[in-house]
Amino acid sequence: MRFCSNKGYKGESMRFHRFAGWILTATLAFSAMPAVCSASPSSDAINTVKLAIDAMNKGNMSAFVALCDSPAVVIDTFDPYLMGGASGCTDWWNARVAYNKKAQLTDATGGIGMPWHVFVTGDNAYISAPFDYHYNQKGQTMRETGSSLTVTLQKEASGWRITSWAHTKHLGG
Repeated sequence: MRFCSNKGYKGESMRFHRFAGWILTATLAFSAMPAVCSASPSSDAINTVKLAIDAMNKGNMSAFVALCDSPAVVIDTFDPYLMGGASGCTDWWNARVAYNKKAQLTDATGGIGMPWHVFVTGDNAYISAPFDYHYNQKGQTMRETGSSLTVTLQKEASGWRITSWAHTKHLGG
């Protein structure tokens, strides 16, 4: 069968063009499907962590706490360092606000990089990723890079919920 010319091969050429058109249509249809079709448990868990960080960056306590399970445990680099129980995420949020006020931190934002570890086993997930934190302190721009964020999550009917959150600073050196 020749495809470079349809001279004398009109039937085969026409079938090829129909086949190519079908392949093109199918490719376009599949590529236009929403990303949700290709979601995986690990990408859903990572997305929950990103939503929590986004809520933190926007100062939206209710959105952050809504992504937490109860009880939850949070370990962070400010006093009281360990917050846990039925109101673990709320207690962490309030301690963070108090710390930022005392240390004169404003415009704080954070973000994770490509996770180092993502383990999903059934309804449980573990994510460890680099975490960068930027803020202003007494008018001076500060950057903490190379820190880490480790989060565990539990899958519920409504989606993934944070069960623990641990931030570890890396101050270089």
